[in-house]
Amino acid sequence: GVGLGLSSITVLINTGLNTSGEVKGTLTFNSAADLMTNPMMITLSPSCGDGNCGQGNFAVINGSGAASYSYMVKVSSGSSYWMTVASKGWGKVGSEGGGDTINLAASSSVVRNFSFISAGTITGTLNKPGGAGVYKPGNNEWIQIDASRVDGNGYTGGPLAKDGTFTF
Repeated sequence: GVGLGLSSITVLINTGLNTSGEVKGTLTFNSAADLMTNPMMITLSPSCGDGNCGQGNFAVINGSGAASYSYMVKVSSGSSYWMTVASKGWGKVGSEGGGDTINLAASSSVVRNFSFISAGTITGTLNKPGGAGVYKPGNNEWIQIDASRVDGNGYTGGPLAKDGTFTF
């Protein structure tokens, strides 16, 4: 803070969320990762298809000089979630322990380990047919944009933001 002689201030806010469940694991990189400028964002969004819509949460992983980082995200147990793990400059090449769907119905703890390599970033805007402007998802409308290699050996993707843009 300015005038306090401190370089940063941490503020903890009690949100009253049910955080009896947890998703944890390790993020492993092909070289020492500097996540200070572009931190790794881990997001757990509720998957309400089973009728039990939990409370999502997120974690920001930042650090420098390590080839692996541990993480933990507290969420409601008894629910399912869509998990997104992303940062500029890193591409996910694998996950250990399952895919991007997290189910905490049978257990209050799930382990997901991820591997990353240096990668570029794809950004864009989804336009309406005929160039009639930018498509912006409505309330409770979730659009997934994916890109795949022609040979099928790789893919990436991510959600369409409310302003009609995507980054992955």
